[in-house]
Amino acid sequence: PADHNSVLALLPGIYQARGQLACMVIAKRERPYVFSPEQAEQLAQDGALLVAEKPGAQPVLLIATGSYQLAEMQRAAVRLSEAGCAWRLVYLQEPGRFREPRDHWEAAGMTAAERVEQLFPAACSRRVLLTHMRPEVARGHLWPLLGEGRQSRVLGYRNRGGTLDEPGMLFANQASWGHVLEVAAGLLDKPLGELLNAEELAAVQGHGDPRCLL
Repeated sequence: PADHNSVLALLPGIYQARGQLACMVIAKRERPYVFSPEQAEQLAQDGALLVAEKPGAQPVLLIATGSYQLAEMQRAAVRLSEAGCAWRLVYLQEPGRFREPRDHWEAAGMTAAERVEQLFPAACSRRVLLTHMRPEVARGHLWPLLGEGRQSRVLGYRNRGGTLDEPGMLFANQASWGHVLEVAAGLLDKPLGELLNAEELAAVQGHGDPRCLL
């Protein structure tokens, strides 16, 4: 859950369930509200929610899992809009509900196929997932959601900088909004300089001051 409301929306179902294990990964520090109570209820029901979109031809699908990761995706979306690129931002709260089920018990907990198509339209073939998980693990679990490997990128925790603050962790693990734009530019076949200024570009490429990405 990304904020207070999304936590509250999940708790009744967790405590009313029987014979099921539940684990919530929650940010350690205070985070801003993102979802209204109604949106949080929908998110708890479906496991994912459309946050915002900029309509246009062949939008890049931005998928975030994690509170800090959602904030980074929102910043990346602003730059994409400024560059005239279409995008669709989806918050993925429960990745496990979008995997390939391993048995009929697990299949009963998956999000319905028609809802998956509504959230993650097949027409959006270019996809970027930013997760708090390790990217390889996330890609393995979510291969049905990520589509063609050459058309998707996954960013996440790369085992770097365990004692840094949140922005430092995101940068060290190549999971900042700047790195999202770096991989998005590749999928869009667009020069990265159209999405980042010279200072930001240098930081993302590893020879500039990362503080410009704060």
